[in-house]
Amino acid sequence: MNYNRRKFIYLSALGTAGLLFPTTLLGETIFKNNDVLPSVSNAALQNALLKAKEANALRLAKSLAQAEAKYREAISLMPTDIRFYDGLRKVLILQKDKVQTMVELYQSGYAVNPNNAAFAARLADVYCQLEMGNKAVARAIKEKTGLSSLADEAQKLYAKAISLNTKNKIYPVSQVKLGKLKQNEAFVKDARKNAAMHGFKKGNRESYLVSFKNRTPEQFNKYLLTSTTKKRRVLSAPEELLRQKEILRNRRDLYLKKLNKYQELKDASNILLTAQELYSKFPNDKNTLQVIKKVYKANQKYQEITTIAKERYASNPTIWSGIGVMKAIQQQYKKTSTGNLNEAISIGNSLLSKVEDNVMYKIQVLSMFSRNYTAMQQYTSAFQKLEEVKVLLMTNGISQPTTVNQYFTDYGLTLAKSGDGTKAEKVLKIGLGRITDEAEELVKLFRQKNTEKPTQRRDMEIALAKVYLQTNPAKATEQLQHILSLYPNEKFALKKL
Repeated sequence: MNYNRRKFIYLSALGTAGLLFPTTLLGETIFKNNDVLPSVSNAALQNALLKAKEANALRLAKSLAQAEAKYREAISLMPTDIRFYDGLRKVLILQKDKVQTMVELYQSGYAVNPNNAAFAARLADVYCQLEMGNKAVARAIKEKTGLSSLADEAQKLYAKAISLNTKNKIYPVSQVKLGKLKQNEAFVKDARKNAAMHGFKKGNRESYLVSFKNRTPEQFNKYLLTSTTKKRRVLSAPEELLRQKEILRNRRDLYLKKLNKYQELKDASNILLTAQELYSKFPNDKNTLQVIKKVYKANQKYQEITTIAKERYASNPTIWSGIGVMKAIQQQYKKTSTGNLNEAISIGNSLLSKVEDNVMYKIQVLSMFSRNYTAMQQYTSAFQKLEEVKVLLMTNGISQPTTVNQYFTDYGLTLAKSGDGTKAEKVLKIGLGRITDEAEELVKLFRQKNTEKPTQRRDMEIALAKVYLQTNPAKATEQLQHILSLYPNEKFALKKL
């Protein structure tokens, strides 16, 4: 984790989310290693535990005043047990005006238990948070205690906690974190202007990535098998939802790291298996969808891509998922001659009834119609749909280069496939701005475009090369060389030259 000032404040109790330094404060209050734990046979402890249980139920029910009273009763019965202080903290943390009360709670706990490592460390945690999170309360605490620096006092408290409990593994880590924050002036500089903290954060990130880069697929399998989802305490509904999201994100990241490792090893069979497993675990994740489609494409499994698109459309019949099915079927037909283009046309007809009020969606659907009709060699129908697209573009003043350029590309390629290479060349040259002196609608459409980037013309450049490959090999070579001058790594041009 990167300990920059903004994240520190965000995770802070003083920012209403919790405390960063201890691992125990956001989960169940537990004791680590040899912290002093009172005997559970003690009658006072049993009574205090019952009151804490009642208080926790009240907290979850948002009865904060009653919950606070119950926790204070528990503390009065067992003032040496830090669990009840931590329980009260969970109530106080939900009330913005109780920040100073929470700090004073741990101060009083440490005053009663000066030789208890847990109390010393917890007060150090709170002081660190206060120094970075709530400057107004920090000033008030400094004035009240006479301390010049809460961070310096926290360092002393961590040192004392370590001396009182040498076997605890958390306290030294917290002390090191505090040292790094002080070294990078995190307590005195805003994170956005703190170059030292930016460097520290970048170093942490690089170290993290390097550590994962050196893992083997077997190690990733072990992590996935041994990672636990056991929760430490009863959570509210929003807390449980957040926890489940974190669990899923962490497991997804492990699968992605494992997949990357197989890709480094160029292990095609395991790349495919891992991608399939990843998608089966996280079918609704957009990144996962792109991963499985890319892997299937590399393995020429276009039928599987179509199946995924159909499943997503069946479960969520939106306009974009329908367009996704049409694209998948067209791609399958183009690569394997096995797609059911009539099914794509049928889906397109159902989509048109949903997009009457949305011009951009309608253009997308009509464009897909034209491509499918072109693939079926039904050129009259393809030109009819392209004419509808042109009318929509011009009457609505559509100026987005990507949308307009897609029309020129589709129109040019359809003309070429229908056998009219001369007109196809002219259309694409107009789209590329190489013909601008003719008074026809396509020239007006070209001028309608906003300023475009060179990358937005890539498909038209390639389409023109495809036309020349059919009609004029010499011009085709010239055009392919031109494409490489603009896009040096363009695979189509490299393959054809």
